[in-house]
Amino acid sequence: MTDESTVESELARVVATLRDVEPADLDLTAPPASVWDGIVEAVRGDAAAAPVVDLSSRRRRAAGALLAAAAVVVLVVAGAAVLLSSGDGDVIARAELAHDAATFDELGREATARVELVGGATIRLADAALPTELGEADLELWLIEADEDGQVVDLVSLGIVGEGTEFTVPAGYDPSVYSVVDISVEPRDGEAAHSGRSILRGPLVEA
Repeated sequence: MTDESTVESELARVVATLRDVEPADLDLTAPPASVWDGIVEAVRGDAAAAPVVDLSSRRRRAAGALLAAAAVVVLVVAGAAVLLSSGDGDVIARAELAHDAATFDELGREATARVELVGGATIRLADAALPTELGEADLELWLIEADEDGQVVDLVSLGIVGEGTEFTVPAGYDPSVYSVVDISVEPRDGEAAHSGRSILRGPLVEA
């Protein structure tokens, strides 16, 4: 039987080795069989002792966990790269806005506009000829979710036209769903809802 002091010495060496293990060391082979033989001999007489566990399996699990974490980092970096690759200035889609004489407000009969979806979250008013004589009203830019018949399902305001040429799409509103761009005449009456007085409208089409 292996001498007890020898076993303790072997155990101390193994513990010290495991304490100093770095991720790069995880591909090392398991400790020699003689180490485990010594441990087994030392604890064989103690029926209540916990079973000896081969630490190589734990090291394999640790290696797997590190590889999984590395994969997550790679995915995050890749996702960031995709977002950056479609950053400022990249036009994703365009919409040519038109006036519908039958249903739209007559203030827009001479109006024209073109908008661009930039980087997936910005609507840019790229080219527009819009009415300026509005009295106590403003022009407002909207994104509309429409059904297959073109009927409005939902909509969200992007802001007042004239206060800038770029408008941020609010979080939670996907331009592939809210894919119709609308410009309306909105009285300054404190009412946040769409007035129903559209002057121009058109769908976003992939650039």
